[in-house]
Amino acid sequence: MNRRSFLFYTVATAVTGSLSTQLAFASPHDSNAITIDLSKDLTSVGDSKKIKKSIVVRTAEGNEPGSFVALSGKCTHRGCKVSYNPEQKRFECPCHGSMYNIDGEVIKGPAKEALTKYTVSVSNNTLTFDAGK
Repeated sequence: MNRRSFLFYTVATAVTGSLSTQLAFASPHDSNAITIDLSKDLTSVGDSKKIKKSIVVRTAEGNEPGSFVALSGKCTHRGCKVSYNPEQKRFECPCHGSMYNIDGEVIKGPAKEALTKYTVSVSNNTLTFDAGK
């Protein structure tokens, strides 16, 4: 075997091995899909749940998608974690005082951009949203 053939086969084997290893360890949990069991969590209007880098709030009775809002849990000003204030029905950033309404729109700065809002779906008692969209 000449040098060129040896190098070609060495590189091809390394690339193929690397790809097959990545595929073998890929998991369905690597996606940004988030699920919540509504029989255990978010059972009352005003309940909120922080999950991964998101925050979900039950805004109304029933298990329809419109009864929930799912938003990015990071303030758009400096990335601090926002919390939901159920009495005021708003999201608040403890770092610099930014506030967002229930739809994630800025109602008080210094933040200038809204929180990212995710599309929610509900099937049976499972709420699902994709935090990557």
